[in-house]
Amino acid sequence: MRSQTRRAHPRKPQQGGVRSTVKRNRVDPVKAVGVREFFDFIQKATPEWAVAAVEARIDAVTHALVARHRPEGWASDVGRKPVAPARRPCFVLQLQGHRWCLVLRTIAWVDDASIQEIRSDARALSQTLSAQALSFTGQQSSGLVRYEVFHSGRVIEEAEWEGEELSRFRSETREKPKGPLGPEVVVDLLFRERGLYLPTCWLDSDGGHMWISLEDLPVSAVERADFLALRG
Repeated sequence: MRSQTRRAHPRKPQQGGVRSTVKRNRVDPVKAVGVREFFDFIQKATPEWAVAAVEARIDAVTHALVARHRPEGWASDVGRKPVAPARRPCFVLQLQGHRWCLVLRTIAWVDDASIQEIRSDARALSQTLSAQALSFTGQQSSGLVRYEVFHSGRVIEEAEWEGEELSRFRSETREKPKGPLGPEVVVDLLFRERGLYLPTCWLDSDGGHMWISLEDLPVSAVERADFLALRG
């Protein structure tokens, strides 16, 4: 009787903390700047978010956040590593060819605590790292969109919209934008002036793992991604 051996099937590679889908044209990560694509996406989803950006290397940003929050756990370089779900996740991304680092707290949902904490984080990171940083938030229930720009812990520019109406603007570096300009125009210009890019992205989970989904941007566009499971 001929002995039978079971043929081994190759295992499906485990996906990590950054995943990608391409629906339109793939974005060139090095040349990409602005926030228009993110605005187009978030307005069609749930227009709520709490993110920050810091003009510093990801290693310095992550270690500053770990020292500040003392998270339940954290991991570096999770782009191709599995990430366990957390009740209060925080992803830190540095895109290839970009000098700014993104801090992603919530996307497509938000609460008052996340909004306040991301602003505090941006200010603290700016001061700790002697760098420029900004917070950028939106809340559907209040209709408010807001950003603050910090330099070495000090606010140098801030703006707030109620719907499409610019209700507050203060800057040490430029005059108030003229005309009825909504946040998608003013914030996009702010990001472009700084060579900063916020891609179309969102936090996702299947119950067993958590990850950042990128749209029209390959996983290879991310130089490094870190993850913090915040307390609370």
